Amino acid sequence: MKPYRLKHKPTGLYYQPGKNNLSKNGKVYFTARHGLSEAINRYKLYPGTEYQYFPVFAQKSSNKNSKANIQLLTNNILFWEDYRYGGYEIVAKTKLTDWVVEEL
Repeated sequence: MKPYRLKHKPTGLYYQPGKNNLSKNGKVYFTARHGLSEAINRYKLYPGTEYQYFPVFAQKSSNKNSKANIQLLTNNILFWEDYRYGGYEIVAKTKLTDWVVEEL
């Protein structure tokens, strides 16, 4: 299998596991299993439900404008809100159809 990354088409950013899921570089995968694998499988089983979305997370910093900064990084395409289960994170919903596999 060729190495690849997962690209979010609307923002041009890549998926990476961890506290900040979007980055300019992203993680390079070498196997068929990746960060969105489970979400894609659920979407195939239950199309048209809440499984059509994949949440991405970002770490809030002590800077009061951290939410504004991440919105600028995503070109104001994603709507970020406070993650109710983690006081130091913000979350945005992305459509699974907005993600593509980009071979390197």
